[in-house]
Amino acid sequence: MVETRIYRAGWLIVLVAVVIFGFSLRDRPPGLPTAVSPGTDFTSVAGEATALADRFGVVAPGTLADSDMAAAVAAQLRSAGGFSVTDRSVTAATAAGTQAVATVEAERPGLGQGTVVVIANRDGVVPGPAGFGRPGPAAVAATAPSAMLVALARALSGSTLNRSVLLVSTSGAVGAAGATRLAERLGGANVDAALVLGDLSAARIRGPVLAPWTGGERLAPPLLGSTVTTYLRPVVGAMATDPSFGSEVVQLALPFVTGSQAPFRAVGIPAVGISLTGDRLGRAGERVDLRRLSSLGAALDEIVNALDAGPAVPAASAYLTVSSKLIPLWAIRILVLGLIAPVALTLVDAVARVRRRGHSVLSWAVWVLSGMLPFLIGLAVLEFARVTHLLTAPPGAVGVGAPVTAAGAAVTGVALLAAILAFPLLRPAGVQLASGIGWRRTPTTPVIEGAAVGLSIVLCGLSLLVWAVNPFAAFLLVPALHLSLWLGVPATVRSPLRAAAIVAGGLLVPALALLYYLVDLGLTPWRLAWDLTLAVVGGAIAPGTAAALCVALGILASAVVLLLRAVRAADPAPEPSVSVRGPVSYAGPGSLGGTRSALRR
Repeated sequence: MVETRIYRAGWLIVLVAVVIFGFSLRDRPPGLPTAVSPGTDFTSVAGEATALADRFGVVAPGTLADSDMAAAVAAQLRSAGGFSVTDRSVTAATAAGTQAVATVEAERPGLGQGTVVVIANRDGVVPGPAGFGRPGPAAVAATAPSAMLVALARALSGSTLNRSVLLVSTSGAVGAAGATRLAERLGGANVDAALVLGDLSAARIRGPVLAPWTGGERLAPPLLGSTVTTYLRPVVGAMATDPSFGSEVVQLALPFVTGSQAPFRAVGIPAVGISLTGDRLGRAGERVDLRRLSSLGAALDEIVNALDAGPAVPAASAYLTVSSKLIPLWAIRILVLGLIAPVALTLVDAVARVRRRGHSVLSWAVWVLSGMLPFLIGLAVLEFARVTHLLTAPPGAVGVGAPVTAAGAAVTGVALLAAILAFPLLRPAGVQLASGIGWRRTPTTPVIEGAAVGLSIVLCGLSLLVWAVNPFAAFLLVPALHLSLWLGVPATVRSPLRAAAIVAGGLLVPALALLYYLVDLGLTPWRLAWDLTLAVVGGAIAPGTAAALCVALGILASAVVLLLRAVRAADPAPEPSVSVRGPVSYAGPGSLGGTRSALRR
């Protein structure tokens, strides 16, 4: 069914795309300089963080303790001098339900246009060792960003600024509830950059302290990232680097951002997260180290002053980083499209071949697409729970901070059960629909071969559609797309072991992406499933993305069905015996004489 020569010739297009990709590399911009020498304003950060932890412990968003802590932070910001402090109360969907969240904003106006925003969450990510309201390592980790915010206000109080500086203390770190409402309020304002303070007191630095993720197919501008890492490198060393190439691809292809910097993408504000634990949120009982807080504060002061004195920071953009080189979006699009091209060209010939052998391409495409119906039913259950408020979730990805409620577990279980039960009910309906389209004649080759070509066609169409929206996500589909093409080779389909290897190989890249999140965020598979459920209900995963995932799961289900059919298929018919022997025994008519040679005729 598949002509491998056309497939091999199509790799010439890939070679051209790789050459263009190589010439697209450009240098990463250096960080902005600053002439400010940090003073001694940050030597007391550790003591202030400990004092706040002893007084308030770990606070939950929207509680009385959270409001009291907000008032205490506001009083300290006012005492710093030079800042206009405003107390706001906003209603936000937190991990603990819809709460009235107190937001404290301290602004120091500059001489010119633009604003630099620094955000710190007051609430703890998880309960401390003894629960909410008790002091402990988790409480110190939760209060360190607030103490850093106050120290930064003291450091900037006597400075002459070109841009305004807005220091914000909010709540709802899990799911970025407070940051989302802040981003909505700042939308349309002239904001140059936003810095979100995460875990600043962890004893162990786990990953890159810079989080440029925006929750979409764009990253924070390279100029902002370079500026942050320039001043953090003397404090945290090699951890002040850009994320790895693989993590960038996964985050851009399947965004799942637990930091509070993500909401600012929707309003066009460049934002980054700064955390010693990378994307992973804090855990109960983790050790803290307050000795580097003063150095981190001095670095933060330099970052703010560099942004204040430097040029305007550009908007977030789509790119990848390889060895300190930037790859722009247009080059990534060309490369991914070039990788899809060999399969697309081969399928054009394969369609003609299956039609000549009596198979209906449209029938098999409908058969493959019917596999997504059960998953759409499960997605519909989650959407129904969202509309009817049976299950509520914060607007951002939650990581490990959202408790598993009884209602949430029930909704998740019903969605899974609906998908499982719908498969034996809806899948036959899809098969009947495909059969109703009919074939022109009885196929002359096994139906598995025609179904394999139909599966590749649907997967290629999905890859092209995803490529038009998000080329990074299409890049993750490329290995499965190329492997699926070989299911249309008769020798492969007739070998269950080869077919199983192809299906497993197609699952390898998506499995590695899930493994990345499990390791990077410190989640269990069940915890990740729960977080994905909340991300769908809360809107962190867009409906279009969720629908595309359903189509991909439907293609996987069809591939598994093909594999099972290959296993159950009867042994191929024996090869017909050779009727014309070779020269050792019998060379054909005339070899024994008596027959005139045909060569002279």
